[in-house]
Amino acid sequence: MDDKELYEIKHDVADPSGSGRRGTSIGMDLRNNAVAHPKILFRDRVSECDLYVSGDEIMIHMYCPRCENANRLTSKTKRIDWSGDRISIEVFQCTWPDCGLRMAVKDNVGQEVS
Repeated sequence: MDDKELYEIKHDVADPSGSGRRGTSIGMDLRNNAVAHPKILFRDRVSECDLYVSGDEIMIHMYCPRCENANRLTSKTKRIDWSGDRISIEVFQCTWPDCGLRMAVKDNVGQEVS
């Protein structure tokens, strides 16, 4: 197994310090469990997100309700309001090719924005 080449699958890379742990994202340690798992209703779909907090930054990992690919949103680039049971996110766009869904979330309800 040691002679096999390692490669990245959807950013699941090993910790470069050699600990073997996975789950790091730029500026945020994701080795600990998410603080919360808010659910967002978009049309007839409910998406459960992972919410992480580090200092004054909030990061959301969520699957796009249209293309079902993962997206990462951070309060450094988008306004995210979280009260412990309600989440609101200013307009954001899915970054996956051929999707481009633009949506906003208010009190756990997503709406498409043109």
